[in-house]
Amino acid sequence: MFNDGMIRCDLLLWHEDGTGTCIEVKTGANNRNDDLTAIGQLLFYGKCIEKKLTNKPRLVLVCPRIKSGIWEIIKEYNLPICLLEVTEDKCIYLSNGTR
Repeated sequence: MFNDGMIRCDLLLWHEDGTGTCIEVKTGANNRNDDLTAIGQLLFYGKCIEKKLTNKPRLVLVCPRIKSGIWEIIKEYNLPICLLEVTEDKCIYLSNGTR
């Protein structure tokens, strides 16, 4: 967990090329507020981390089930968030097309 007093993202990766990836992990409870909170958290974390990196980090939401409504919102509003569905037997990555 990354905690600088302002943000507490679940996982923050710093890459050799000076970029970063902020990963928010959710349990996948069938709760719309969980998904909406994750989107808001990632956008906020991305802005805070951008100030430290001087470039925009990749934003990734990890959950056991990608809900089509969340993916549609991310695509329709061109949000810079990728989705990663991880279960016991598969891993599906959906890029938002921005990187």
